[in-house]
Amino acid sequence: MKADPTTTQASEFLHRTDFELALAAKDAIELLAPAPKGAVRVTVRDGWVSLAGKAEDGSQKGAAEIVVRNLPRVRGVHNLITIPSQSNLSLPVLSGKNGVCYERAQRPI
Repeated sequence: MKADPTTTQASEFLHRTDFELALAAKDAIELLAPAPKGAVRVTVRDGWVSLAGKAEDGSQKGAAEIVVRNLPRVRGVHNLITIPSQSNLSLPVLSGKNGVCYERAQRPI
């Protein structure tokens, strides 16, 4: 009886090492997430992926996490990507209940 090559390849794909998973995550971020090349560092331990670095905005941070979370063998994602301070925005608009928007006054820390 011959082994089905697609089954063998899929099995090997799902049993990647942490190193192989880190490489796949880095490639996926560079190809599919809008973050600048090299802006996100990836480490993996026991299938848990940690993302670190800087993103220009929240959408880049979220996109990197979504791309990685959907890779096979990822058990979870620690998203430690930081976003530069948005101190030049004095009154950020937040989405409230029922889609109503309101402004939040900033208080000094």
